[in-house]
Amino acid sequence: MRLRPEVWLALFVALAFVVFSLSAIAVAATFQPSLAVTQVVVIQTATPNVDVATDAPNLTTGGPDPSTASTPIPLVTLAWGSPQPSTSTPVPSPTSSPSPQPAATFNFSSAQFSLGGSVQGRDIVGYAFPAQTDPLHALVLVSGIHGDEMNAWPILQLLITNYQSGELIQPPNLSLYFIESPNPDGVFLNRRLNAKVDLNRNWETYDWRTGVEISPIDFLPTGGGSRPFSEPETFALRNWLLGLHAQYPGNVTVVYFHAAVPPDGLVTPGTHWVNGRDLGDAASRELGQLFAAAAGYDYDNLWTGGYRVTGDASTWAVAQGMRSLTVELPTREELTEPEAQKLREGILAILNFIAGQ
Repeated sequence: MRLRPEVWLALFVALAFVVFSLSAIAVAATFQPSLAVTQVVVIQTATPNVDVATDAPNLTTGGPDPSTASTPIPLVTLAWGSPQPSTSTPVPSPTSSPSPQPAATFNFSSAQFSLGGSVQGRDIVGYAFPAQTDPLHALVLVSGIHGDEMNAWPILQLLITNYQSGELIQPPNLSLYFIESPNPDGVFLNRRLNAKVDLNRNWETYDWRTGVEISPIDFLPTGGGSRPFSEPETFALRNWLLGLHAQYPGNVTVVYFHAAVPPDGLVTPGTHWVNGRDLGDAASRELGQLFAAAAGYDYDNLWTGGYRVTGDASTWAVAQGMRSLTVELPTREELTEPEAQKLREGILAILNFIAGQ
């Protein structure tokens, strides 16, 4: 039996339709996984208190060698697998941070000086009382690295006035430096950050990371900066401190004032990890205990605020061979006269101790 031409045509069309359908199914199956990626990727760093680094130290068993610690990379969770490193926003290595300026570029004897400028172009201002006869030690008192924590500055201002008037006698072997705020933009706007970075999370330490905790419930995915010293304020203060340390090798002490840990305040020393061990920095601990006793503040070797502090200024200073303290005032408000007097006594206690060494 011979089929008519119209029947052959109908069979050909049906066969072509089947082949086309099978091809479309194969193509769809090939591209399905990549389509799923764009639909179901969950960025973990957007969630408060998520630990995205695998090399963070355990405060009870030790931490990584800072010479070998890896740079923390944000993780993404894929719908069909375990967390994988994100390749969309690579974090530069801390070793990419710029080189410090030579010490010769700074004049450490100027009564008033500028360390550099802020993101928005404001000066970072300091006041100096250089040692008069036998410069052995330098003490640096820093207010307001967080722009909304400036309530220590009136007490520091009064100390400046007292030394200028002669009411307080400066030890002849001790240079004193007062820095109003490394974060003038934050002070102007009454906020913690500068433009977008927490300046006390932007220092090159063993635990620096981009995503940072600033309270038990607040997490900033980029609050540590794109790299250590990515901000002009921390870069300027680092260079200045390294220059000062070149003038007073091994004899620089830096105290940072914060707010607040009620009801009694808190003093903690900078920490330093090497080969998985907390070195403890006995010199900073001794100084911190002295400050706390004189001011009536609590003291602890480690931060007790219930969240992780990473990339902080005191830890960096200790790693450079300086002594350093973080002093948390008992309140964020203006200090009462008794509170101001206690803070003053703490400062003078360590000042006289350093001068007597």
